[in-house]
Amino acid sequence: MFRTPGFHRRFSKENFLKQIPFLKGEGLLGGFRYDDASMWDDLLAVETLRSARGLGAAIANYTEAVRPIWEGDGTQEAGTIVGFQVKDHESSSDDLIDLRAKKIIICAGPWTDQIGIRLSPHWHRWLNPSKGIHLIFDLKKIPIPGAMVMSHPEDGRISFVIPRPDLGAGVVIVGTTDGPTPEDPEKATVEASDVSYLMDLLKRYFPTLNLTTQDIISAYVGVRPLMGAQSSTLGSEGQLSAKATAEALQKVSREHYIGHGPGGVILVAGGKYTTHRLMAREIVDFAFHRDSIRPSLTDSPVNPEATLEAVQASRVVAEAKGWKIPEALWNRYGAEAVQVMEIHQNVAKDSLGDPEGFPFLTAQLRYLIRTGMVVHLDDFFFRRVPLYAARADHGLPWLEPLAKIWAEERGLPSSAVPDELSRLTEEIKKRSEWQS
Repeated sequence: MFRTPGFHRRFSKENFLKQIPFLKGEGLLGGFRYDDASMWDDLLAVETLRSARGLGAAIANYTEAVRPIWEGDGTQEAGTIVGFQVKDHESSSDDLIDLRAKKIIICAGPWTDQIGIRLSPHWHRWLNPSKGIHLIFDLKKIPIPGAMVMSHPEDGRISFVIPRPDLGAGVVIVGTTDGPTPEDPEKATVEASDVSYLMDLLKRYFPTLNLTTQDIISAYVGVRPLMGAQSSTLGSEGQLSAKATAEALQKVSREHYIGHGPGGVILVAGGKYTTHRLMAREIVDFAFHRDSIRPSLTDSPVNPEATLEAVQASRVVAEAKGWKIPEALWNRYGAEAVQVMEIHQNVAKDSLGDPEGFPFLTAQLRYLIRTGMVVHLDDFFFRRVPLYAARADHGLPWLEPLAKIWAEERGLPSSAVPDELSRLTEEIKKRSEWQS
């Protein structure tokens, strides 16, 4: 059964404006409140990979699948894909490594069609992807007590204003948009027109806040791997069958599709975060025809250290040791917050003055290099802690000291630091191009 923390509630216009006094009152009849959940997609991916590794999976980050390995009669049309030649981008060697498997499942999200082209020259597109952006503001600039739904007057599209007090010192995320996507999802960028679209919406709903683009802390872009008409009519080469129906042609949605591709590989595309565990179960059932020798673990927590019981037990341990662990660490790491605290206790000598909302920053970096698959500093700044996203200075004042700790933890010479600093600053510059 679906359960929420509270009941839905209706408010009169007067009571609604008491909660959001800077909301435009013209045309407002009232409002409703309901409960929903929030998540951080990068952390969900990392925690899923950590869980898989704990169950015996081998995880290869910064590794590119270059070309498939075919076996059979020597032709792609009749052969079977039994693996991939991959390139380790952290290695100085250009040699490719052969990886083989009994079952090959490709979960490439918005890159599904790019992988499909590598599988077969006859590949036809599965996806009808869509680009969306979000803007991030300081929570003090838009002091909204809860997420709010907005409708754009031009196209009727729904956007949200979402307070995230858990990110840094507190931010508000505004989005999203819906627009065309480049052939290569990697080239999707935040454009000035995207920013204007959302700023116009904010000015319409919150005219007295006098928001400008100067108030934007950061912006980011994503690509939705939406399935098109192909969802129920794909052939083995990713081609539409002749029996494609009008109903199928209208299914540009977040529904997912699992099917066979060239060489017998299994592909999954589409879907959404709220159904990702259902998708995982269905993928395994599809691949092994429900004859798996082990029971499904889909219903168990992705990270057992993030359960209420585990956190409560760790709080007892911390209290016994006299440790005062900031709530931000409990919220971010669950019971593993005690491990971050242990590192902080042992290496307090390298502690910097922490940015507001980022307690024990150097200990977090050390912990995430050891356990969170941080390879480069951009992993840390963009995909483990929201230093770039949630701070107007993007964490740059802490960059050089963190880079030295990064090199130390990874066992690299100090000569590696300048290149790493250059790598990160170039990425920050790229992500901020919309401002120029």
